[in-house]
Amino acid sequence: MLEYKHRILIVDDEPANRQVLRQMLMDRYKLFFATDGVNALDVISNARPDIILMDIMMPNMNGYEVCHRLKADPVTADIPVIFISALADINTKVNAFNSGGVDYICNPFQQEEVLARVQLHLNLYSLQNELKNSKDRYMWLYDFAPVGYFTINKNIEIIEVNLTGADMLGGNKQDLKKQSLSMFVRDEDRKAFNEYIESIFAYKRFNQMRPEIAMSTLKGQHLWVTLDGTAVNSDICLVVLSDITPERMLANEVNRLQDVLDVSVENILGKSTAAQNICKNLQKVAQSNLSVMLLGETGCGKSFAAEFIHNLSNRRKSPFVRVDIGALSETLIESELFGHEKGAFTGADINKKGFFEISSGGTIFLDEIHNIPIHLQIKILAVIDYRKVYPVGSTKAVDIDLRIICASNVDIYHLVEQGKFRRDLYYRLNEFSLTIPPLRDRLEDIGFYTQKLLRNTCDELKRPLLSIPDDVMKYLMRYKWHGNIRELKNIIRQAVLFCTNDFISLEDIRSFLDVDGSTADTTRHMSLKEIMDRKEIETILSAIEQANGNKIKAASILGISYSWLTRQLRRYGIADDKNITYR
Repeated sequence: MLEYKHRILIVDDEPANRQVLRQMLMDRYKLFFATDGVNALDVISNARPDIILMDIMMPNMNGYEVCHRLKADPVTADIPVIFISALADINTKVNAFNSGGVDYICNPFQQEEVLARVQLHLNLYSLQNELKNSKDRYMWLYDFAPVGYFTINKNIEIIEVNLTGADMLGGNKQDLKKQSLSMFVRDEDRKAFNEYIESIFAYKRFNQMRPEIAMSTLKGQHLWVTLDGTAVNSDICLVVLSDITPERMLANEVNRLQDVLDVSVENILGKSTAAQNICKNLQKVAQSNLSVMLLGETGCGKSFAAEFIHNLSNRRKSPFVRVDIGALSETLIESELFGHEKGAFTGADINKKGFFEISSGGTIFLDEIHNIPIHLQIKILAVIDYRKVYPVGSTKAVDIDLRIICASNVDIYHLVEQGKFRRDLYYRLNEFSLTIPPLRDRLEDIGFYTQKLLRNTCDELKRPLLSIPDDVMKYLMRYKWHGNIRELKNIIRQAVLFCTNDFISLEDIRSFLDVDGSTADTTRHMSLKEIMDRKEIETILSAIEQANGNKIKAASILGISYSWLTRQLRRYGIADDKNITYR
């Protein structure tokens, strides 16, 4: 069966004319016929033709009226109409074109002419449809592009905008025209925005980074975009705005949370340079799965640092198991770490999981790691290498996935040199090492921890908040704190418990301190800044004592302003009352 590419409607009330045209066209096109204007409209509503050959003079409705109706309807307005008639006067032809016709063929019909005219207008019709479809596709791509397109003039007035751009600014395309694009830019970025637009018009934008611009929508909502563009000519340019609001809001939220974290960490770890460095290192290593070795004196916060790492890691929802190796007897260490099977030894009445298995998925903290017997160190090395444990008395391995953090108050490498600690295990446990300085080397933190511990203890003991005079704070800063934070905590708790005043006196503190510990300060492991800070505190406190607590006089002795003195005292956590009474 022959398939026809195009369909033609022939409208003529004369059967002879319809027959002639049928003979001319039937071999090339699919033909439909109508005998008058009303009939033609019915046919068109059921089978849309690609072209219409229309007689003029017909009963019920003439060809002009039919053509007017077709052109008035958006659905049929694009169908080309060729008028066919025996009328050859100029007025008739003019009326035909004015009613919407695209051509005019006079009767009697010449086959070559009819075929040529029909094919010409079918070709034009096809091209118009292709152009329309292309334009529609382009407009769709333009309107729904993932960026906002703004055509602006030199006054930065919007000439044209796509739907994405209009939605971006919270308006519609028509209302935004003639508006100044710069009116949507927030004040802090308007200068940068205008300079960038000027550079586009001046063709000086080469190698420029696309600036990030803060804007506001018509509804006052904040919007962040990247700005790009190109000049069309000296008067018109195309500006491209890419919405980065979600990314910017996420970045702002990350920064906010980081600030909160930094403040929270500062409120926990202290404010000294050493404490801040510890904080940064803990945050970095927490995001990895490296084994960590924490070194430092007893009571300096190694256990807290280990749990802090765990709580910031992606293992934070899994167990954190703290094991004090020094508190375990040598005969039980293996059973406690690896677990045991029922009957493995005398007293092993049930199967028991070891600490390694219990902490699987999370973090195990091995405190006082130097106390692990040398014969067990090879088994711990195997746990690290193969991620498996063998309970005592069992030949069946248990798969585990854990992170190991260990701590010691002795130099582990010195034990390696002495042959008391396996070198290979040392390097596996020491993928990241952090030494926590003693409290006496962090003078700023002494005042910080004293106030923090005082608040916590008063709250715990349901007592009103006690004050600490400067002479007491000075004494605490000079004390050596061999037990570090743990010792300070014990002293503050005892002092609060037995204090009978609304402040803690020097006698309250001395009654619980090892007075011999107040001699000889050390600057080991201290940075230059910390040494200078410590010397500054000692000099300031000495001047205040020399001035009998009068800070104005102390400032004069030091050759500095009173405001500077009070700022430094607040920085080091020392009370800033104008006068200090020594007891």
